[in-house]
Amino acid sequence: MIKVSVPGKVILSGEHAVVYGYPGLYAATNSRMSIGLIKTSNSKITSSYADYAFKKALRMFKVKNSSNYSYEIKSKIPVGSGMGSSAALAVGMSALAQKFAKREFNLEEINKIAYEIEKKQHGKPSGGDNTTVCYGGFVWYRKESENLKVFSKISPVKNFPNLFIVNSGKPIETTGEMVGLVREQYEKNQKRVVKIFNQVEFCSKGFLRFILNEEKEGLEDLITFNQRLLEDLGVVSSETKNLISLLEKHKASVKISGAGGRKKGSGILLIYHKDPEKLKNIIKSQKLNMIPVSLGRKGVKIEK
Repeated sequence: MIKVSVPGKVILSGEHAVVYGYPGLYAATNSRMSIGLIKTSNSKITSSYADYAFKKALRMFKVKNSSNYSYEIKSKIPVGSGMGSSAALAVGMSALAQKFAKREFNLEEINKIAYEIEKKQHGKPSGGDNTTVCYGGFVWYRKESENLKVFSKISPVKNFPNLFIVNSGKPIETTGEMVGLVREQYEKNQKRVVKIFNQVEFCSKGFLRFILNEEKEGLEDLITFNQRLLEDLGVVSSETKNLISLLEKHKASVKISGAGGRKKGSGILLIYHKDPEKLKNIIKSQKLNMIPVSLGRKGVKIEK
């Protein structure tokens, strides 16, 4: 069996704006997906998207397709909630195909193919998700054009404060639909949306300075301001806004992390609170689960 593992991701700042060439700040998380490719006499596929991803990667590696395999996928990354589950699958299948093709382990090659796979799921993705889960760590990412994507791995000079994740509910809309919704707004009122994106970039650079210890205060305000901008874009449901408002009354700083959702849930929430125990009690009273998240973890790797 060939086996790989891939992390999930969170977006600290830059949702939606990154699709239009603005920078985004991402981080790989401790939640991982493992994918095993097993030789078998009968093909037993567990996911049509996984099958598509592996076959496309094989074609791009110019390997004759073989149906004598099955997949074993185990994941702790929530599906459809903003933590990069589809990107992890795309990167994982690309890495498996590379190994299957007996090629040298090459992250640039894996990432390039994973980006092409992601187009099936999201139409016109920024490429930030697959880049982050491929390379790992903290990633400053900007899509200059379809053929030029620039990123840098960021090395924090101090430990990033403890953040927590709460799942506000899996959105009814897909990421592609949410990206399309923002594009409709952009086409109708470009001036308004560009103004929001410029402010999102201000937040992203603020997060970056905080991580690099160039600023020591203001994380709470950055998170809250970023959330208001996402609400202005219309990618946060009323239900989620009510939950965030409740948490803010208890001195928590909260933002969605991902494409969001309008009708019901909006995916995962990133939460910061100076008193984690107090936050835990608030979340428990809402019958939700709070998950600590460790950021800057290792990207895709071949498992023994």
